[in-house]
Amino acid sequence: MTTIEERCATWLQELQRMLADDKDSAKALAIQIYSHFTKNLPVQGTLYDEADFKAVVSVINEIEPLIPPAGLLTLGGIVMMKRPGCPYDENRNDRVAANTSTPAVITLFGLLAKHAIAGYSESHVHTKMMHLLRQVLTQNAHSMTVEEMKPFLEISPEISWLGRAGMTLLNVFQGPETPYFEHETSLSNQGVNTVTNQALVALLYNCFDGGPDGGGLDDVLVGQPYADGFDELTLRLLQICRAGIKMDMRRTDVILVSQILERMVHIAKVEAGTERAQHYATAIQAVVQITLPVVPNILDKNSIYKALGTKKNPMADDGFYNFCTVKALTNTAVPLESSEAMAALEQFRYNVLLHLTHVSPTFHKHGKNFPYVDQKHIAALADLCPNALSAEDALKPLNPKGRLYLLKAMNHGPVRNTLMSADLKLSKEVFSQDLGL
Repeated sequence: MTTIEERCATWLQELQRMLADDKDSAKALAIQIYSHFTKNLPVQGTLYDEADFKAVVSVINEIEPLIPPAGLLTLGGIVMMKRPGCPYDENRNDRVAANTSTPAVITLFGLLAKHAIAGYSESHVHTKMMHLLRQVLTQNAHSMTVEEMKPFLEISPEISWLGRAGMTLLNVFQGPETPYFEHETSLSNQGVNTVTNQALVALLYNCFDGGPDGGGLDDVLVGQPYADGFDELTLRLLQICRAGIKMDMRRTDVILVSQILERMVHIAKVEAGTERAQHYATAIQAVVQITLPVVPNILDKNSIYKALGTKKNPMADDGFYNFCTVKALTNTAVPLESSEAMAALEQFRYNVLLHLTHVSPTFHKHGKNFPYVDQKHIAALADLCPNALSAEDALKPLNPKGRLYLLKAMNHGPVRNTLMSADLKLSKEVFSQDLGL
């Protein structure tokens, strides 16, 4: 037994004894342990061996209730950076083989994710934590159950944004990863303020060696190079849905999720009549359920395109985001054997349309030097969800300004006529603006 193992074993015995008799003494010992590990760690580049790492994690697990979240994140984060076989920057997006310390890695991952948001209220440790959690999930998702991933999956929409510009705990910058199946280079050029959900990113890198970029529609069909990875990703998403976990879309998540749905639809269409196609019809509904936020009334604070804390919403810089979204979603509006899958897809397209319409006036204000153009994208999206727009109160989630903007952008036809007939006041405003009155 090494010196670290021996010391950890002694601490565990003392902590367990003190917790039964004297919690104040246990807290004092926890502070000493915290100080020891944060001040006497090996230098950067050296790692714990498997036995030592397991021993240290056992102690951290024991002192979890005795130190504040920020302290736990600092201690646990630094220890996690020293995990056995930890690949540094050059291998941060690769799977790692399981070893005897993998269960301890997963335990510590859960502890850090559990306290990551609470730590945000105490310090800026969260800005360093998100990148580490994503890296650990990337490297170990194949060795984890969905329940073990759950603490990070559930906070991923929020912490991805909070930690977008953070450093790692060894003060090495790691920007967020932004993989896509198509147009990755162009879509990634806006930097950290267009960060994609980092838990979803981790699953993509875990399932696809080198990431999903280059995986065209035909590449996910059975027997093609991206088929196995896409099947593995889909299985994870189904498990996430069955566990009742939500990962609401934010900003460029819309493009990535649209590309995933686009490929699922392609499989369900091309391989119709097969068990795999039926599996993907179910998966389509699962992805929509996981990612689509439930928003009765769309406001600035709950729009999927919000960018809190920035002077200008980065999504307004380039209409290419809308182009990619419309391109992917156009390919989802095709006949399928599953009416349930088709209904879920239309609901997805309809919600994206409403959220995009809501933020459009704001985006136009920010586009003085580079005018923001989205009317044609809104019109194209509206054409993709005629059933949803024909339903009663279809525009209720939008404010009056948004409803007017949508009607003016829509192509003329039966659906637009139905919406105008349902709201005579709105119809009058459209005619007045068209006539310049």
